[in-house]
Formats: sequence, structure tokens, C-alpha cells
Amino acid sequence: MAPAREGESTMSEDISDLRDALSDALGKLGRIEQELAEVKEIVRRHDKGAYLDYGLISNYHLHGDMPSKERWDKIRAFENAVRGLKEFHSFEDVVMVKVLGRLWMLFSGSDGYVAKHIMAHGYWELSSTELIATEVQPGMRVVDAGANIGYYSVLMGDKVGPNGFMYVFEPTPKLIKNLNDTLFLNGLHGRYRLITDPLWSITGESVRFAIPVEDTKNASILADDNKENEFVELRTITLDDAIPAGQAIDFMKIDVEGAEQKMWDGMGRVLRDSPSIKIFLEFNAGRDRAAGDLVDKMKRDGFKLAYLDPLMGKVSINKDRLLTENFGEDWMLILER
Repeated sequence: MAPAREGESTMSEDISDLRDALSDALGKLGRIEQELAEVKEIVRRHDKGAYLDYGLISNYHLHGDMPSKERWDKIRAFENAVRGLKEFHSFEDVVMVKVLGRLWMLFSGSDGYVAKHIMAHGYWELSSTELIATEVQPGMRVVDAGANIGYYSVLMGDKVGPNGFMYVFEPTPKLIKNLNDTLFLNGLHGRYRLITDPLWSITGESVRFAIPVEDTKNASILADDNKENEFVELRTITLDDAIPAGQAIDFMKIDVEGAEQKMWDGMGRVLRDSPSIKIFLEFNAGRDRAAGDLVDKMKRDGFKLAYLDPLMGKVSINKDRLLTENFGEDWMLILER
């Protein structure tokens, strides 16, 4: 047989390269089709008044060592599924939105950025949603400190079920009626208590509570002088006085806009009564000049420091990083003993 000429050899190599490229393209197409089929299955299973299974939340992107691109693909698939199940209704000054494909929320369209995001997308902070949907289990006693319009409250209240109980804290007067109506609308009557006093280190102190005009989610006892605020006079309460002695709390979400240290100083007995408690806490060193003292108190009370990374999940962190890195930005801390 005559030896292959140079042109024939080059053509053979080109054909081989094309075959490899085609094989890669088909593999990617197969993965895309699989993701699309997964989304269609979610929508099919929960269409026409049914709802999204919490298992589908916890199976998505937070846990496991998958590559970041694959993780983001799964995030996008889940987001699209939730958006596809979102419903929106407007009644005079109140809107009603279906969130996570299964729960209803009532709030005003002027309640700030969180409300607008939920109206547009049907969820809020997907990685935090997944953590709470995974950690909170039926029968638990839980706390939502700083409920705002109630997104995490209604999620936790639904997750604890009829044998669990939830303490909800939200002092912003304009939010309270819709928050209570949201919890009642989702069938949570009898499994929650709504406390409208701001959490602090002592009970009964008169404080001036600042509510930013543009966004109620940043309402706080510790006013930001750079923002336009409305003010109301309120009386404080400690977590120790709000929760009966001897009641162990299993899970607590804390988002009290700079008052975390004062709240911590008023919940020592609850922490002692709750040896297995897990705490999900928004921490911002820029909002508290003594933020290092709060970190020391967390460690003194036996908690290990970690934060929630949107892609990697739970990541350990030390005090120095918390106080200096991304100064002025929020860390979502995961505190466990």
C-alpha cells in the first residue's frame, strides 16, 4: 500500500479533531437537556395549585464539592423553577405574592428592596433560604429575630409544622399587621408568637427606633445619621424575658441591624437552656465599634465561627478576618457549638 500523502494525513487529523469537538458539544448538550428536564419536572410536579417540595431546595447548590459552574447552573435552574410558580395579586395598598412556589406573603409595595425582589422573583437570598429550609425541621422551636416582612418567618413556621413553635420579633409598626396576616394566611395560627418590642440587653428601656424612609429592612435602635429616618418610641425586651425559662431553642435567625451585641447580652439564659442551638446571624463590623467584643462573647459561649458562602456553603472564619475583611459589609454567620 502506498504511504499516505501529507495532505491526507492533515485531513485525517482534522477529522479526528472535529470528532472530539463534536463529542464535547454533544456532552454539553446532554447536560443542558438534563437541567431543562429537571426544571420541567419541578414545574410539572408542582403545577396547578400544588407546591414546591423543600427537598428540591436542599438538593440544589449549597452542599457538596461540585464545580462552581455546575453549581451556578443548578442555582439558575432552581431560580427559574421558582419564578415559574410565582403568583402576584394586588389589593389596594397590599400585594399578595406566592413565594417558593408554596407560601403566600402579604406586604406593601413600598416596604423596601426585599419586598420588590420578592414581587419580581418569588424568593429572597437563595443560599440563606436553602440553609434555613435544610436546618429547620418539624417539631423544632425556632426564633426569627428581625423578621421584617416575614419571608424567613413564614418559611420557618411552615417547616416546624404543627408540633413546632416559632417566636417572631419585629418592632417596625408599619410592618406588623401584614406580617401577622401573612403568618395567619399560611395556616400557622397557634404555632407562633409575634413580639413587637425591640430586642435589647434589658427589658423596659424606652428607646427611639429609627425607620429609614426608603427601606424598612434597615430599621434599628441604632440610627444611621446619614439616612432619612422616621422615629417611634418603643420599649425594649430581652430574649430571656420573651421566652419561658426551660424552653430550649433549636434554631435562631438574627438580623437586628447593629443591635446584635445588645441582644446577645440579654439572651444568656436562653443560650444556657439551649445547648444544641444553631444560630444564623447577620454580622457587620462597621455597625458596631465594639464588634470584637461580640465575637469574643460568641466564642466564650462555646460557638465556633463560620459563615455562609453563596457557592461553598459553610466556611470557617477567624476573628481577625471578621473584623477587617470586607469591612462594612454583611457576613452571614453560622454559629454552632
